[in-house]
Amino acid sequence: MSDVPDSSTNEAVEKRRKSLRKRVDIPCALRMSAAIYSGRLLDISLGGAFIQTREILPIGSKFALVFKVQIGTKRLYFSFRAEAVHSGRFVLDFENFGGIGARFINLTRKHAEELVFLINNLHAEPPKKKFEITS
Repeated sequence: MSDVPDSSTNEAVEKRRKSLRKRVDIPCALRMSAAIYSGRLLDISLGGAFIQTREILPIGSKFALVFKVQIGTKRLYFSFRAEAVHSGRFVLDFENFGGIGARFINLTRKHAEELVFLINNLHAEPPKKKFEITS
């Protein structure tokens, strides 16, 4: 049995999502009451985000997802409340990483407007390979 999801699994996940995700690669921090973890924001949507980390957070963990981006001549700071809805380990370029799927919580209208602006103005990153098989 393969650990690699087939395309029908990926399609089912995409249909379940309510908003389109934009691939990005942005350094970020996950701020919790007792700790701050660093990570990389790999995709973002109006509903949530996927963050690559070295740590794995328990499902249900709440945190602030904090990051800065350059859009045009402006350097913008974002902070969104989020909750881990899935968490696990994966291999990227032969390194073992944690990954956290998060949903945004307690979004205000201002936060939603910031997300729309961010998603519309960020340049999409090409997908990264999770693994590579060479002959």
